[in-house]
Amino acid sequence: MALYGEAKNFKNAMIKLIREEIKNSPEVKSAIKARKAIVTTPPSDETGNKVGVKLMQDNTELFLPYNSRFSASDLTADKVVSVWYYQTLTNAIVMQDGAWSL
Repeated sequence: MALYGEAKNFKNAMIKLIREEIKNSPEVKSAIKARKAIVTTPPSDETGNKVGVKLMQDNTELFLPYNSRFSASDLTADKVVSVWYYQTLTNAIVMQDGAWSL
């Protein structure tokens, strides 16, 4: 049983190390990332023609620009969309519907 515990600890340490290396990699930092979000506030004049979204597993509402392929009427409350961003969410855009998976 001791070997199992040691192997489990080693595995967890390796996972942490690998995740840290990936996070700090220049190639990963410069990649465009995508996350799913739910529309909370449709675009309007009051929102500066931006759409309010909440990322999955996050309660923070972000107001982001959206791809011109969407019409404002397509971005209804509770619609799942894809948010693309570069490095930070301050560089994000609602790009497409959320009908994708990895």
